[in-house]
Amino acid sequence: MRKIHVVPQKETIDPEKITDCVAVVYDVFLATSTILFLLEKNYGPVTAVENEAAARAFSASAHTPAVMIGESDGDPIEDFLYPDPQQIGPAESGERAVFSSTNGTRALEKAKGAKELLIGSLLNGRSLAAYIAEETKSDSIVIVAAGNAGRLSVEDMVGGGHLIDELLRLDEFELSDAAVIAHRLYIESASANHRDLLDVETFHLLEAKGFPDAAEYVIRHKDRVPMIAKYSEEERGIVKLRKGVFP
Repeated sequence: MRKIHVVPQKETIDPEKITDCVAVVYDVFLATSTILFLLEKNYGPVTAVENEAAARAFSASAHTPAVMIGESDGDPIEDFLYPDPQQIGPAESGERAVFSSTNGTRALEKAKGAKELLIGSLLNGRSLAAYIAEETKSDSIVIVAAGNAGRLSVEDMVGGGHLIDELLRLDEFELSDAAVIAHRLYIESASANHRDLLDVETFHLLEAKGFPDAAEYVIRHKDRVPMIAKYSEEERGIVKLRKGVFP
C-alpha cells in the first residue's frame, strides 16, 4: 500500500529521503497558488528561486526577458510584481516568470531532488489527486507544507489535507501521523468553508502588508484551477503538464 507522509515545514525536509518519492509542495498563501495562476495565465516556465539575489542573477543570465515576481518577509521587492494573483495580468506570449518568496519557493528549492516534484494548492487538489493516483508509481507521496519562517502554517497543512482527502476517495493509502493531522485539519476547515483560514498568521501578515484580499481570492478558487504542474530540470522551472478536470 502506498504511504502518504507530511513534512510540516520546509526546514525539516531531508533531500536524501525524497529521491524516490513524489513530492508535492504547498504554500497556499501565496507562492504555489500564484505559480498555478501564472501558468493558467500562460506564463511559463516559472522559475522558483530562493531569494531576490538569486532571482536577479537568474534574470541577468537568461537569454530571454522574464517577468520578476516576489516578496521578502511579506514586503514588496523593488521592480518585482507582488505575488498576489489578482494583480497579475495574462501573459502576451508565454513569458518566463522568475519568482522569489520567503517560504514557498525555498521549499521548492529544497525538494528539487524528489523523483517528481509537483505544485499543490487548494486550487488543484482534486485534479492533482487523480494525477497522483493514476499516473505516478512511487510508493511514497511526500506532502511538504512550506510553513512560515520555521513555524507551521495552518493553511499549508489544510492544503495538504485537501490532497489527502481527495486521494482517499480514489484509493487506499497508509497515512503517517502528520498526514492524519493534516487530514483532520482539512475536514474541520472544509466544514467552515475555509473561513477559518482568514484568521491565521499568514492572512494577518498579508492584511498588514496591504493585500487583504489575496487569501480570500485563493479560497474562492478552490479546485477551480485544475492545473497539473511539475518541476522540470530541463526547463529550469515549473511547467504545465496539462489541465485536469473541473469538479
